[in-house]
Amino acid sequence: MSTESDLQAMSKHLVSLPPEEFAAAMLQWMFLQFLSKKGLREMTVALPGGIFTIGEGDPLERLRAARFVLDQEISMLERNRPA
Repeated sequence: MSTESDLQAMSKHLVSLPPEEFAAAMLQWMFLQFLSKKGLREMTVALPGGIFTIGEGDPLERLRAARFVLDQEISMLERNRPA
């Protein structure tokens, strides 16, 4: 069980991380503590410094699925962009 000093040390460590690493740590925590328990089985997020992916199955397949979704979103935005 964590003590108050352990929690404070972890908090200081987390806020000292670069923004992308902090975001990945928070996303991992949210996924493990809440999202997976609500039924989300995988998650892939594009961050400025790279890709964060977590969940069931093959990470390469999760990335391919994310690329497909991104390609669809880009295509839609390109079609709807004012001339």
